[in-house]
Amino acid sequence: MKRIITTILFILCIYSSSIAQTEQHMISGVVLEEASDFPMPGVNVLIKGTTKGAVTNVEGMFSLEVSNEDILIFSFIGMEPQEIKVGFQTSIRVLLKEDAKQLKEVVVTALGINREKESLSYATQQVDSEELLQGKQSDIVTNLAGKLAGVQITSSDSPTGSSRVVIRGVSSLAKDNQPLYVIDGVPIESGSGDAGVSVGGGENNIDYGGGASFINPEDIADIQVLKGANAAALYGSRATNGVIMITTKKSSRKNNGWGVSYGLNYQMREVTQFPDYQNVYGAGNSFRLGASEQFLDPETGLPDLNQYNRSWGSPMLGQAVMGYNGQPTTYDVNKNNIKDFFQRGTNLTQSISLQKSTADGSIYISYTHLNADDIVDTQNEQVRNTFNIRATQKITSFLDIDTKVTYVGEKTDNRMQKNGSAMNPYYVFTFMHRNANLESLKPWKDENGNEFGRKNTFSNPYWAIYENSNNDQMDRILPNVTLDAKIVDGLSIKTRVGGDMQFRKGEVFNNKGSVNDPDGFFRTFNRDITVWNYEAFLNYTKRFNKLDILVNVGASRFDRRMNYTRTDFNSLVAPDFGSSSNTAAYPEVLQTEEKKRINSVFATSSIGYNDMIYLDLSARNDWSSTLPAGNNSYFYPSIGTSFVFTNAFDISNKVLSFGKIRGSLAQVGNDTDFNQINNTYNFGGNYNGYSWVTNQTVMRNEDLKPESTVSWELGAEFKFFGSRVTFDATYYENVTSNQIIRIDMPKGSGYDFKMINAGEVQNTGIELVLGARVIDTKAFQWDLNVNWSKNNSLVKSLYKDEQSGVDITNIRYRALRNISVNAEVGQPFGVIRGSTWLTDDEGRKLVAADGAPIQNPEQVLGNAQPDWLGGVSSKFKYKNFDFGFLIDAKIGGHVFSETYSRAETWGNTHSSLAGRDDYWYSNVILGENNSERAGIGEDGRVYGDIDRSKGIMLDAWIAERNPETGEWEAVKKNDAYISPQLFWQLGTSNANEYNTYDASYVKLREISIGYTIPNKVLKRFKIKRMRVAAVARNLWIIYQNTPKGIDPEAASYSGNGQGLEIGSLPPTSTLGFDFRVNF
Repeated sequence: MKRIITTILFILCIYSSSIAQTEQHMISGVVLEEASDFPMPGVNVLIKGTTKGAVTNVEGMFSLEVSNEDILIFSFIGMEPQEIKVGFQTSIRVLLKEDAKQLKEVVVTALGINREKESLSYATQQVDSEELLQGKQSDIVTNLAGKLAGVQITSSDSPTGSSRVVIRGVSSLAKDNQPLYVIDGVPIESGSGDAGVSVGGGENNIDYGGGASFINPEDIADIQVLKGANAAALYGSRATNGVIMITTKKSSRKNNGWGVSYGLNYQMREVTQFPDYQNVYGAGNSFRLGASEQFLDPETGLPDLNQYNRSWGSPMLGQAVMGYNGQPTTYDVNKNNIKDFFQRGTNLTQSISLQKSTADGSIYISYTHLNADDIVDTQNEQVRNTFNIRATQKITSFLDIDTKVTYVGEKTDNRMQKNGSAMNPYYVFTFMHRNANLESLKPWKDENGNEFGRKNTFSNPYWAIYENSNNDQMDRILPNVTLDAKIVDGLSIKTRVGGDMQFRKGEVFNNKGSVNDPDGFFRTFNRDITVWNYEAFLNYTKRFNKLDILVNVGASRFDRRMNYTRTDFNSLVAPDFGSSSNTAAYPEVLQTEEKKRINSVFATSSIGYNDMIYLDLSARNDWSSTLPAGNNSYFYPSIGTSFVFTNAFDISNKVLSFGKIRGSLAQVGNDTDFNQINNTYNFGGNYNGYSWVTNQTVMRNEDLKPESTVSWELGAEFKFFGSRVTFDATYYENVTSNQIIRIDMPKGSGYDFKMINAGEVQNTGIELVLGARVIDTKAFQWDLNVNWSKNNSLVKSLYKDEQSGVDITNIRYRALRNISVNAEVGQPFGVIRGSTWLTDDEGRKLVAADGAPIQNPEQVLGNAQPDWLGGVSSKFKYKNFDFGFLIDAKIGGHVFSETYSRAETWGNTHSSLAGRDDYWYSNVILGENNSERAGIGEDGRVYGDIDRSKGIMLDAWIAERNPETGEWEAVKKNDAYISPQLFWQLGTSNANEYNTYDASYVKLREISIGYTIPNKVLKRFKIKRMRVAAVARNLWIIYQNTPKGIDPEAASYSGNGQGLEIGSLPPTSTLGFDFRVNF
């Protein structure tokens, strides 16, 4: 009986256990995105082996009846599926992460068309928002430096100035070679604001900025760079130099609630490197101070500092002198007289954005406020307000609309004058005596309102910044409306209308009484630019078994209108205010109106077979209003192919994950600027109140033809170890021919130049891009990116006319004194020419009888083009901490520094001390003459003390000019001492090679250290994400060959004549912090 009861109890236990295991109960949970910890709506939750399941709601929540033995499968497009056994759980938290294998990389190409990157037949490179914000600058163009292969970016020394961007070298001899900027599919007006800036200076040398510097980096989703004609062909002639495509943000919320983001960025800018100045000798001449009556103050008899031009006086020992402001002072060393003039510049940027999404649409609203000043008091003070709103809506089941409006209001006071302008305070310092005390320059004007200071080159820097002013205000509106209508499955039509309207007004005021402009000056101007782009195209996308087809056919119109009005008043009645009523002369009025239109049709197709081989075809025809009627139509096609051999041969493995080779060939046309075909007149001036006109200096050409660029490239792309390592290599060749250039006209023709079609420029190069996730663990990640590029430029031809015998082998772009930047046949673009120290056939340096170097004019000093460019960026992340840096390198190329040349000539640099003490002792203390310094005493007797140095003796040969041949011939070894003043004033002017430097540099361009607050802390405050970071830019010039205080990146403007530097600010660094929070 006992055995029977035991058996029954055992059976009951087994049965009850089985019932417990199959008992149904409710389980609820939340599904989050692992990377952001955000809820994921729309995730499928399925009980494995059944059709029973649920879908997460807008908060990522779900609930489902399950048994303990069930297994739940969580799946979502683009995410790795996850299986979880239920067991006895009643609530669950699931994290889904992105599936790198499932997602194919999609990039935005020309006309805003999305393409899988593996199908592209040309090179393209992307910078995402995280990279842009790492070293966050208000100018997004500057933020791209060092991050893109084949892209050379030259930043302005002013935060309000124009940057230069050149992709794959200089191709056009006449245009500025800068790329087209496209925002959300709409090309914008991006001309540089320094087109009228002269290298030598002038009274109003102002850079008004340009490019895409107005765009708020916080609003950018990513930037795609289309580097060659092959990639940019569909944008037509405006894209000859490549395209920078900017995609801005729209709402990324995954639920119905509002998302709020706030950002604060504060940065301080300081000068970190000054030239090496000498602090021994002060104002004077021939190593003396007050040597004759003309240099003395008539009332006190003290040496008058205002009478001296340069720092070639006596040692500064505290002598009594008459100061620059008419008050007695002492002749002392002032080591920091330039450093103390500068201040700390600041930039405060605050931004806020709101975003919301629904099933049928989204909205994104942002506002950014920028308030900045600069390193010189009152200069480059800027306030900018940016409003942005973008909304998408599914109007019907087949019609979507995407609308966006951006408004930028910008006010800038006192943009710093550039280059050799007497109103550029830093260029003034080039000439300032080493004894000058800043306090002695105050007040900077006398009781009559006239400037205190030198009457020639040395102007008072305080006058420059406090008595001269300029201001401008810009309102910019960028509307964009895109309609996308789905006709049938795979076929849609997209229309887009986008505009860029700029309205700028400003004033320039130079007060009466300055040394350089005693009458004063006042200018008012208005410059309005309106650009409209209209596009419509059909899109057809279809997959037939293994065949993918993408076809686009469309038309577009580009309209640009510019109105410019300027009124100059060249003499003022009363000081201290600028007004059209305060004028002592007739005003000079200039009014200009420009109109340009380009009509276009285009077509493109991409055919892919089995995800392994692709064929791209495109064609476009433009009709430009700036070309003659018979030549205004130009057609350009392109063809390209790519082959994914890892898909074709199924060779993908753990080492090689992806492999592709590609090639493309394209032709692109280019038109010219407004008013290049019809001869008109220029304003000549006023005579007794009547205006008169004169011929323009350039004779227009009614037969101009479009330029033509033929480009081809080959490339390969590899991914290793599951895409943890990527490598991309490209070789390209671009040839631009039939260029629109100007040539000299003969005297008596009434014109200086004539526009013609001629010239051919070739660029060939290599681009390499390497990316790697070096370490990837749950707690620690290390990303490394390297890019390297080399471009070889060659001017193949300019202009040759067999009939007339005219053969032009050189075009001069930028000139300063006897130094120039040129395009020369057989040479890379950007040859720098100037004078060198003359040598004979044996290589011996030649000097004149006085020991000064003999000039050899119009010699090649170097070339502005670099040998290669490179960048290394790295980012480390440990738990919630992150650290990143960017190193930017440009190796090769040259720059002539007029700033340093002048500073040496004026005796202000440390280098000018060479031989100075010895000569001062010989000339002033001992009173030796040139013969005695040469070892010859009175009556031809040998002069003793011949071993003592008496100045500068150059290692050279004294030469005399042969009267028959006119050639210089060496006659004896140089044994003459030369005055250091004569050498630096004459010798270096005769030999510009002294101040032509290797412009190579390696810079620590960006560095950031950040901390992201843990989510478990933020949840209590309903905060999604919060990050704080310390940021720095241009913190260290690791390598340079230019003199200290001369930035190797320095340039006189953003045009083609690179390689000349004058009056540029010294190197600066920015330090600050960045704070961002998302709700």
